[in-house]
Amino acid sequence: MNKIVIPEFKDTYKVANIKPLFQTLIGSHIHGLEHPSSDIDYRAVHVYNKDLYISIHLDDIKTSIEAQEDKVDAVSYELGAFLNILNKGAHNAYEMVYSPYFEFYGSDELKKEFEDICKTCFNPYKLCLSYIGAMASAVSGLAKAFETMNAKKAIKCFFMHHRFLASYYYTLKYKDDNLFPPLLLEDLHKALSEDNPPPLPNINDLFEEASKEPEKVIGLLCENIDDLKDQIENIIKTQRPILIKKIEETHKDNTELLNNFYRKAVYELSNNN
Repeated sequence: MNKIVIPEFKDTYKVANIKPLFQTLIGSHIHGLEHPSSDIDYRAVHVYNKDLYISIHLDDIKTSIEAQEDKVDAVSYELGAFLNILNKGAHNAYEMVYSPYFEFYGSDELKKEFEDICKTCFNPYKLCLSYIGAMASAVSGLAKAFETMNAKKAIKCFFMHHRFLASYYYTLKYKDDNLFPPLLLEDLHKALSEDNPPPLPNINDLFEEASKEPEKVIGLLCENIDDLKDQIENIIKTQRPILIKKIEETHKDNTELLNNFYRKAVYELSNNN
């Protein structure tokens, strides 16, 4: 029940008397975009001992803890903080849940309740809004890479933008079915094949080329940077207001549901040795 699959957190959990609810793997390894220099992106959700939540030491409850080592980026979120971002429709929260490397440490009953919560909180319009923010960040990063002639950053931001854009269109296309986009970029492309998504270069070939001719790679990936800027500005201007209105129309108050699960998870995990 208390197996730790992220070694970077083992001592931290023990010292702080923290119990994991689940641990997972996200990032390039679940999108089929890993390369020799890729980090391993671990994520987790934990609870503190129940006694801490009803004590005067609430300041000891941190919304997240981090552990970074060579090529490892690990973050563990306190359950309450995670449920908040899940309910807001953050794409990275759902990627944590739907990762093929997801491991849950509560009881079967608690796991079933958690799965139901993820379905209940899912709102395609909130998810699309999250993807818009991620796209804007990726385009900004790509522009910065162009300015600084940073080929490796350009490659990462290029693929991030493409994945977020494709996920955005997939979510809109299947909004009535409440489907979360495929995590593998290859599967995402297949799902949108009728929309003729542009072919993508091989990421490993690009990194190899970047080590030899970085200017050539930057020129290839950033040649349409102004068009990408215009595209995201247009999406923000025209689509964001529509999404916000749709979110208001489809709003559900999940507070009681989330609070009940929160309390149940804290008590169950606190009582497990």
